Amino acid sequence: SLYSFSPYSDNFFQFKSLCGMENKRFLECCCTDATEAVEAMSGGAGRVELCEDLPCGGVTPSRADIEAALKAVNIPVNVLIRVRGGDFVYDETEIALITKAVEIGLNEISKQVKDQKKDQ
Repeated sequence: SLYSFSPYSDNFFQFKSLCGMENKRFLECCCTDATEAVEAMSGGAGRVELCEDLPCGGVTPSRADIEAALKAVNIPVNVLIRVRGGDFVYDETEIALITKAVEIGLNEISKQVKDQKKDQ
């Protein structure tokens, strides 16, 4: 049967307990630079979502901001890939830009991994 839970109902707390979810919380913080990422980590964040221009809903941050945040924290950093604010309906040109950004990021990661293996 299907269950519907209010977050404050007895059934919800029983469900959380059965699933091993009691007292486990995960905090992800949206940050716009390395300083905010460090503050988030110090405040208990388990992950950072890095972006810029939060008032528009967030867009892809600069490469320099990505590199600085990655060096500054020892928690996972997810980078928002978004070419503009507004909705999430993209035309072909925007999809091409997003795809290119991801390809560049993957190529850079691959290069860094290869460089690290050479140094070992």
